[in-house]
Amino acid sequence: MGLKRASRVTRKKKVGRSYPVFRNPLFNIKKEEEKRREEEEKGRKKKNKEEEERKNKDGKKKKKRKNKPKKNTKSLKDKKSKEPHVLMSV
Repeated sequence: MGLKRASRVTRKKKVGRSYPVFRNPLFNIKKEEEKRREEEEKGRKKKNKEEEERKNKDGKKKKKRKNKPKKNTKSLKDKKSKEPHVLMSV
């Protein structure tokens, strides 16, 4: 049992942490403010981009289609003057 205990004692302990721990509240406030500012900037950039896209869309408006008259329109008189087709019975 003594050997096991001795090996445990000689093992090195990890000193410190793998990530920083900030105990200063002012520092945390600064970090939060920085994050908030970055988010606002991202939002502004996104908004500007959307506005530019909208402006570009307005510039490239589709031309309105004009109501063109149909090519095969004939006057009613022409239709009436034609003789109706008669089926011939054999």
